[in-house]
Amino acid sequence: MDNNQKKLWLVISFINVTEAMRSEKLFLHAGSNGTLIPTPRQISASCGICWRADLTERSMLEAVIEKEKIMTDQINTIEM
Repeated sequence: MDNNQKKLWLVISFINVTEAMRSEKLFLHAGSNGTLIPTPRQISASCGICWRADLTERSMLEAVIEKEKIMTDQINTIEM
């Protein structure tokens, strides 16, 4: 992929940094290839940290969120 070419990503924002850090461990343990990133401008400020993952991981990550009662702010699809 060209470095200037954008891609659609799943971006999950959290209500606080503690939830973001807890989520990182749970998502990685579940097999996600995502990563924590600074919150993109397109999303409300939230806690300032988001999880970015491939769109194909959405249902798996939503299942982890539900099972572990992770307090998210928003789940978005964003082009970056």
